[in-house]
Amino acid sequence: MKQLKQKLIDFALASEEFREELLKTSEEIAQFAAGAPNEATVEGIFERVLYALLKDIGIQFHPEKEALIDTRRHTRSGRMDSRIGALVIEYKHHLRLRSQSDVRSAIKQIEEYIVALSTISESEIVGFVTDGIFLYEVRALAGRFVGPFGRLQVDHRSLLRVIKCIVSLEQAALTAGNLIRDFCGKKYEGVLFDLSRILNRILKTRATPKTGMLMAEWEALFKLAHEDQSQQKRIQERRSILSDIFNEKLTDASSEYRSLFSLHTAYAIVLKLMAYRVVSDLQFGEPLKNYKSMIRADAQDILAFCAELEDGEIFRKVGILNLIEGDFFSWYADKGQWNDELASVFRDILQILGQYESVSQIFSEKEAIDLFRELYEAAVPQVIRASFGEFYTPFWLAQHVLESSELNHGWRALDPCCGSGTFVIAAISLLRKQLKNRPIEEKLTQILDRVVAIDLNPLAVLTTRIHYFIHISDLLTSGTSNLVIPVFLGDASYVPSEITLDGVKYLKYELRTLKEPILAEVPKSIVEDIPRFVYLMYQFEKHVKNKKEDAAIDLLINALDSMDRKPEVIFKIELLTKRLIDLEKKKWNGIWARILTNFLVTACFKKFSNIIGNPPWIDWKNLPAGYREKIKALCIDRGLFSGAGRTGGINLNICVLITHVAATNWLKDDGRLAFLMNKDFNTNSK
Repeated sequence: MKQLKQKLIDFALASEEFREELLKTSEEIAQFAAGAPNEATVEGIFERVLYALLKDIGIQFHPEKEALIDTRRHTRSGRMDSRIGALVIEYKHHLRLRSQSDVRSAIKQIEEYIVALSTISESEIVGFVTDGIFLYEVRALAGRFVGPFGRLQVDHRSLLRVIKCIVSLEQAALTAGNLIRDFCGKKYEGVLFDLSRILNRILKTRATPKTGMLMAEWEALFKLAHEDQSQQKRIQERRSILSDIFNEKLTDASSEYRSLFSLHTAYAIVLKLMAYRVVSDLQFGEPLKNYKSMIRADAQDILAFCAELEDGEIFRKVGILNLIEGDFFSWYADKGQWNDELASVFRDILQILGQYESVSQIFSEKEAIDLFRELYEAAVPQVIRASFGEFYTPFWLAQHVLESSELNHGWRALDPCCGSGTFVIAAISLLRKQLKNRPIEEKLTQILDRVVAIDLNPLAVLTTRIHYFIHISDLLTSGTSNLVIPVFLGDASYVPSEITLDGVKYLKYELRTLKEPILAEVPKSIVEDIPRFVYLMYQFEKHVKNKKEDAAIDLLINALDSMDRKPEVIFKIELLTKRLIDLEKKKWNGIWARILTNFLVTACFKKFSNIIGNPPWIDWKNLPAGYREKIKALCIDRGLFSGAGRTGGINLNICVLITHVAATNWLKDDGRLAFLMNKDFNTNSK
C-alpha cells in the first residue's frame, strides 16, 4: 500500500496539472512575502499555501517548530524555524536578505544547524533559507558543510525542488508522538492495528498447536479470568473496545482473549523491530544484515529474519543475552502460519522505522525519554489497561519518587512492578548524570548492577528491557559480551523459596503450566552468578529443544560446584530435564527453561538500598480466583490476614502484599521503600 501511494505521489508531482497549481502557489507566496511585515508572516504564508497544495495530493507533514539544536557557535542551543526530519527551513524577512553580508549571516546560521544535525544522523541534511521571494539551498553530511548552491527565484521549479527534498528526506524524529502517529493512526487505522487484525485471523484459522499453547499459557500467566462478578462492567467495556478494533462482535471470553493476544503480539513486534533498528544503527561487533534490505526481501527471507530475531540470535551476536528470548509473542514466526499478507505488513513497519533518524545518539545522559509508554497507551486503550489494574506513572512523578527516597552514595534501586519502565528510565538517567565523568565501561557496569526491575506481565518485561537497552546503547562497545539486561519476568508477590537439604541450599519454584506443573529445585550456587546462569540456561534450552537429554543433564552437572555434586542434586536435575523434554515431545515447551531462569534469578538479587515503583492496585476480591488461591497461603503465613472466610477476613489489596514481599526479600535493613499507593492504605501506625 505504501509503495502504491508513493507511485501516485510521484505521478502527481510530474503532472502538468500539478505544475500549473505549483506556479500559482509560487506567485501567491512571492506576492504576500513582498509585503510581509515580519518573518513570522513569511513562514505562515509559505507553509499555509504550500502544505495545503501538497495535502491535496496525499502528502502530509508534521514540521517541528522552533526545535532546539546544540551548535558550536551558540552558547545556548539554537532554535530552528521549521524542521521536517532531515530538512531544515529558515525564514527571513526580505529586508534581512538585502545585502551579501545579510545572506552570508543567514547561511552561517543554517550551516550551524544542519552540520550539528548531520553529526547525529546517517542521512544527508538539507537546509533552505527563504524570504518567500528568493531561496538559498545548503547541505551537510557527517559533520561536513556543502554549499551554498546559489540563489533561486521562488517559482514552480524551486518549490518543486523543496518538495522533492521533503519527500526524499522525510525522516521523522524518534519521539513517542511520531511513533503514535506512524503506527496507530486515527480510529485504529494504523499499521499496528492492521498487523493485529492479520494476527487475529491467523489465530482463528490456522494456529499451530504450539501457538495455541503459548496463547493459553499467556492467558494463565497474565491472570485473566471472567468468573468474578465484580468485574463484569469492566469486562463488557473492554470487550466493546476490542470489538471496535477488530471489526467483529466479540461475544465470549475466548474471542476476546484471542484479540487481546493479537494486539499484544503486534505491539511486541514493533518493539522488537525498533530494538533491531537500534542495533543496526550502532553497527558494532559482527556486521548485521543491512536494515533497509529487509524492506525489499521476499516473504521467506522475512520469515527467516523473524525467526532469528525471536530466538535472540541477532542480539547475541553483539553480546546481549536476554534482550529478546523467544517469549509468548514469538508465535507468529512459525512457518506453518506465515503468509504473504504478514510479510507485507512487516515491510511496512520496517519502512516506517527506516524513515526515522539515526537513533544511536538520541538517548544520552542529557535526556531521558519514556519512548514506548505513550505508544502502548495508544495501542492498548485505557479501558483495557484499567481492567487489568494497569496505571502507568508520569515521568516527572517517577523522578520525584526516586529522588525523595533518600538515595545514598552508591545506591542500588529495584522496581518490582516495572510496567513500561518509567522508574527504570528515571533511575538510569539520574545515575548517568552522577557518573558523567566516569569511563564508559564503568558507567555500563554500574548501571547494570544498580538498576534492576521485575514484572509479571510479559509485555511489560519486553518493553522495559528494550527501553533499558536503548538507554545504555551508546555505552556498548565491540568488546561487550554476555551482557544481561537486568529486567526479569517474575512475581513480586511470590518469590522462589530457599530450602536446605543435606547441606545444599536450593531454590524451589513450581511453575504451573496448563499441561502439568514443573517443579524446579536448583542449587542456589548455580544461580547466583546471574549472567553465567542466563547463558547456561540458554545452552540448556537448546539441548531440550533437540531432545538431547544426556547433554542437557551433563551441562548443568558440570556447572555445579564440586561440593554440590551429590546424588540428590543430580536426581533433581535429571527430573527437571526429563520433565521439560517430555513437554517438548508433547509440543508444550519452547519457553519454560527461560521462564524458570527469570523467576529463579529474582531470588538471588543482592539487597537494594532503594525499592521504588507503582505496584498494581487490585483488591483481593477482584483478583482471578486461581491467583487468589496461589497466594492465599503465603498471605496467611505472613500474617497479612487471618485466613477466615472467603476473602481471608479482610479486603486485602495486592499492592500491600507486594510491599511486604519486596521489603522482606530485597530491601536492606537500612533501605528505603517508596511506592505510589492509594491514600486509603496509609495508617498512623509506627
